[in-house]
Amino acid sequence: MKVIPIKLPSSHDFILFGDNHEGSHMSHESGVDKLVSQIADCSGAYAGHVGDGIEAISIDDKRYDLTAKESIPLQQAKNFIKRVKPIAPDKLKFELLGNHCLKLWKFGNLAEYMAGELGIEYGTYSAIIEISDKFGLIYRMYVSHGFGVLSSNAKDPEQRKANKAASLKQRLKNKAGDCLIMAMGHTHQLIVVPPTEELIMEHSTGKPKQAYIGQGNATDKYIEPNRRWYVNTGSLYKLYTDDIEVSGYGEIKGYDPTELGYPVIEVRDRKVTNIRKVTV
Repeated sequence: MKVIPIKLPSSHDFILFGDNHEGSHMSHESGVDKLVSQIADCSGAYAGHVGDGIEAISIDDKRYDLTAKESIPLQQAKNFIKRVKPIAPDKLKFELLGNHCLKLWKFGNLAEYMAGELGIEYGTYSAIIEISDKFGLIYRMYVSHGFGVLSSNAKDPEQRKANKAASLKQRLKNKAGDCLIMAMGHTHQLIVVPPTEELIMEHSTGKPKQAYIGQGNATDKYIEPNRRWYVNTGSLYKLYTDDIEVSGYGEIKGYDPTELGYPVIEVRDRKVTNIRKVTV
């Protein structure tokens, strides 16, 4: 865990992306290239990578299969560096350690290597990101590569969404008390849970009046869990490919399709105004 201070303009977009698994035929390379191009071309766009940038599965690993496009993890890392170099270090601000690189720990830390080659912060597996401008702190994010699975057996699709959202909040809410945004990757699901808007009664005018509470104050030392944003950052890793005649582990295990994409944190005049999902 590290605390990473980042200074940005008062209005900006901050993109969290990852789980692209460079080196696999299932990696959505054109999606990554398009994202990098968009960030490079937009003056107010910045990003952080939440891990699993490379497949990092060596040929003696039981998980190794024919989906490998590049079988050498170090070469995968070099290819990833080349792919995102156009936005580093000015716009790509940090790199996290994912579980795939963690599997190769005995050979060295490839996530830290990639961060060093890109000239960006290595955040370890989880990090607190403090975003400030010339006036001071704007907001904090807790960002982790992630853990576990988000699943639901509910038959109704809306209930499944609600169950996964609740599971995401439960998993993240106690990891940090002063972060407006709680985010993780790993599950390959793209989920954004906004602060809960609750109806209350207040009496500041001397009379009972209805009011709503929603997003918390981003610079408070403690932000009530229901007043935060919760984000699962999606992936750029395909379930199927027609590049070659192979089946990925997701197809073999019977996983359902997930949205390929990433969340964009929109900040306007020092305030987090929205977190929107972008699919590619």
